[in-house]
Amino acid sequence: MKKLKTAVVGLGRIGLQFHIPNILEHDSFELAAIVDPLPERLLEGMEKFSVKGYSDYSELLDKEELDLIVIASPTPFHTE
Repeated sequence: MKKLKTAVVGLGRIGLQFHIPNILEHDSFELAAIVDPLPERLLEGMEKFSVKGYSDYSELLDKEELDLIVIASPTPFHTE
């Protein structure tokens, strides 16, 4: 079975405590990258999960071939 290459945009409470643990728990998903504008949060996530990190989602879209992107950024930024 193919794993879905997945990225999470937003490493706040919902991203770190809900989405990423669920992705890691299931064999059908591969956490491939994370995005967060806060450098310290991004670095922490990259080290903790051993994945690529980006400070901007547009860079993620330019550099990664993904099957799924989970938007866990604050609600006002979802439409961007």
